Amino acid sequence: MIKLSMILILSAFLNIYSSSFASEPISTKIYVVDSIVVTEQREETGLSRVPVSKDKFSKVLLGNGINLIRKGSFIAQDIYSEGFKRGDIEVVIDGEKYHSACPNRMDSPLTRINPLEMDRIYYSKENNSINTGLGGGLAIERIKPTNVTLIKSAYSQSLASEESNDFAFSSMYNSFMLNGRYATGKGYENGDGNSFEDLYGFSDNHSYKLGEISAVRSHGDFVLRGAFTYSDNIMFPYLQMDERINRIYHGSVKYKEFKLYTNYTDHMMDNQLRISNMLMRTDVNNLTIGLVHDNFELLYRNWDSDNIIRTPMVTINNHLIPDVHYYSATYQKKHKLNNYNISYKVGVKQVHTTDAENVNLYTNLYSDASDDVSLYAFSINANRMFSLKHNIAFKINTEISASEPTLEQLYISVKKPMGKPIWLGNPTLSQPIKYSLRPTLYTRYFNFSIYSHYVSDYITFANRQAASQHYKTYQNVDALLTGFIWNLKYKNLQVTSGYTYAENRTSDKPLSEIAPFYLITSLSTPTYKNITLTVTHTYNDAQTRVDDEMDEYPTSSWQTFDLSLNYKYKEYLVALEIDNILDETYAQHLSYMRDPFGSGIPVTDPGLSIQLNILTNFEL
Repeated sequence: MIKLSMILILSAFLNIYSSSFASEPISTKIYVVDSIVVTEQREETGLSRVPVSKDKFSKVLLGNGINLIRKGSFIAQDIYSEGFKRGDIEVVIDGEKYHSACPNRMDSPLTRINPLEMDRIYYSKENNSINTGLGGGLAIERIKPTNVTLIKSAYSQSLASEESNDFAFSSMYNSFMLNGRYATGKGYENGDGNSFEDLYGFSDNHSYKLGEISAVRSHGDFVLRGAFTYSDNIMFPYLQMDERINRIYHGSVKYKEFKLYTNYTDHMMDNQLRISNMLMRTDVNNLTIGLVHDNFELLYRNWDSDNIIRTPMVTINNHLIPDVHYYSATYQKKHKLNNYNISYKVGVKQVHTTDAENVNLYTNLYSDASDDVSLYAFSINANRMFSLKHNIAFKINTEISASEPTLEQLYISVKKPMGKPIWLGNPTLSQPIKYSLRPTLYTRYFNFSIYSHYVSDYITFANRQAASQHYKTYQNVDALLTGFIWNLKYKNLQVTSGYTYAENRTSDKPLSEIAPFYLITSLSTPTYKNITLTVTHTYNDAQTRVDDEMDEYPTSSWQTFDLSLNYKYKEYLVALEIDNILDETYAQHLSYMRDPFGSGIPVTDPGLSIQLNILTNFEL
């Protein structure tokens, strides 16, 4: 495809309202709030996916150019948009940071909320707030407790290629909310009928389980919340290990616009669900404490992880994440200057590791490696809206921003047996600085954006050698990420398409882990007697622009057809979904990874799957 020649991004601020029982059918309008154009989609749940489950999150986000990377079982998802991924994109829930305890992001923040607690989802491709990273951010708002008496429940059962049961409830009375969820299931089969056991060396098609409970109390200006989440035996063919135990403890107190919260994760992963004569096990603890306000955030994080690799010949102990302490203070502000919207943020960060032995390991590659790293964050964003005739608007958005490397990019360390390369962080990494430009055209039915990001000191993978030892590490390069996304929504037809061209400008080679061109088309019937039928076609082009130095391989094009039948009757909503009707076998380009414990093989998506969803909502 033709290389787009502009220099970089940013954003239409997309505001997706998932209202469980809206009184109006799907309508898409363009309007201006604080001079920021947003696309508002008010969805009657009976006309869309029911409920907005973690497994179906991608159905909500894909129309806005946001992909979810599927790593295995249904809650194993991570986020990707316009060439940015994982730690580049912040995911926050009610202003709270849920850091992944797993260095391979098994416990992505997207798995941290009961779907029935979701009120609104915002996605910003700007890096101009305390809740965004280099590639933007996804913010989820929970429902606030009120004096309404309400009972909601959701049940989902999957059949055919996927076997799972998922039950959730949410109750509200006198400004008190109690929410819960329990899910269980097995790994799925692909279109050829092959299971995880058949394809990826598992000893069985093991069952997983997930449980969540939370309580929220509102009293005057105070809101108190406590929650506990657990999950066991979630298979990750994307990686060489699986999540065996994950426990998350949460507590928060909010007073007016101030919130103090803490999240603690106890995580263990190993390879004992698979057939292997080698033991790999990783234990992780992560503590996050935050004080947030509309304009500032104070954050402390402590992350510590130990890993053991034992073969019949050797035992290797790794301090995988060497007791890293992270301190952060960030401030944001927005102004209006004439017809321009100006926003900025500034922040200071400090990272410290207590493990001097690990620091000596980094000096094998980086002589000036230190146990302390000082970082900063800043962003200046300006945008202006031009209102034209005939319901047409044009927006130009520019930004310069800087973000810090992730903690694993700075300090991870993994020694492996049998002469395999050591995976090593780089404490000397420079901070990426992004220069962005995004012009966007809005009409009543059609939106079109061109984005271009030039990133100085973009962080990517690197192969190194020192004293006959091979290493995999991280390096800074200059990178260009540019492309387009467009949306057409006319009556019962919705079409979305996008493409990102990404190049390492230092080596003039493609950047790794970039999704190919995609096209998604959905056509719904008019609602008849509360019944709506929707057919969706998804096409992904082949991706031939790959970084072969990092063991990245081209992937073939693929396409699927999905069908959903939705019915609403009084307080009940029922949805029957059939995904991948033709039972295709395919793997997405982002279905494998090069992280320290990446399996290095593509993971195929599910074959034909049938899901029945039932949602109830009783206001007493």
